[in-house]
Amino acid sequence: MATRTTLQKLVLATLVAAVTVGLNFAATFHSAAYNCEEGTVGSGSDLDKARHRVLDDLLDNTTPEQSSYCAASTVGEGYAYGCATCDASKVTHCDDCLSYAQDFLDDICEHSVGGEVVVGPVVCSMRFHAGPV
Repeated sequence: MATRTTLQKLVLATLVAAVTVGLNFAATFHSAAYNCEEGTVGSGSDLDKARHRVLDDLLDNTTPEQSSYCAASTVGEGYAYGCATCDASKVTHCDDCLSYAQDFLDDICEHSVGGEVVVGPVVCSMRFHAGPV
């Protein structure tokens, strides 16, 4: 099985995000910076489940009123934490920007133990890290 290059993953994430949150939004916002940590978590593992819970929690609870939010989750032997920010002065709907950020992390950092993306120019950001309890 061939592995994807970072550029291929970036193009794929942009296309997925464009379909997910609308072409106008994807054309307006782009990933300004990202980082994926080395190391992976197995698909469906406790770490993977904790990672997804944290990303969903960040998406659901980071709002213009709560512009910075951090969360943690434990699932079995897996633990994950993360933080998200949204600058309401630069975007009308934080949930659109954060949804783009979450999709980006899911596509580019796939099953990485950690990752961070800043949707730019510095409109919102999302980061996470997962590890054993």
